[in-house]
Amino acid sequence: MGVYPVIAHLGLWTSLPRLAVSYLLCLLLIVLLHPPHHRRLKNIVFASALVISVACLVAIDRDYLLIYLPPVIIPGMFMLLFLRSLRKGSIPLITQFQEQIKGKELSIERKNYTRKVTILWAAIFVFMILEALLVALLAPIEVWSWVTHIGNYVLIGLVLLIEFIYRKHRFKTEQGSFKQFILALSSHRWN
Repeated sequence: MGVYPVIAHLGLWTSLPRLAVSYLLCLLLIVLLHPPHHRRLKNIVFASALVISVACLVAIDRDYLLIYLPPVIIPGMFMLLFLRSLRKGSIPLITQFQEQIKGKELSIERKNYTRKVTILWAAIFVFMILEALLVALLAPIEVWSWVTHIGNYVLIGLVLLIEFIYRKHRFKTEQGSFKQFILALSSHRWN
């Protein structure tokens, strides 16, 4: 999924939006039908409906509209993941991550901090959803592509970096480099 934004942006830039649509469709079908999921009736039905829907959009020359979905759906899934972890009785996602990295339970102060960072990420994903919708309505597709396929990833990188610097400053005992933090983040098992 990591190369989708690049393929989508290139598809729009080269006036070949079907490149991105085809790639997205293949990704979705792989996820839906990859073992052991291929035996689940709901996945087969959903995959069939997806193919039929895309075929209908191609027939009326509107398949390019599918390009607008991932910048809304992907942040939406992350937003739900972060928000679900904020429910009463749940451990906030960033708290889980920090406890896994540290190998121990966090102090109350750190738990409060990581809860706020989890809220921050949920808010960033809400912003990304609203931004994708607003720019899609108000700007040309090329501008929308730059904003959603490039700008949002720059935003994520900046937030990660700024939060890391702030955390190092706030908690003087914080160890490790930004590179180590990113490696730990990428190896974390996000349930």
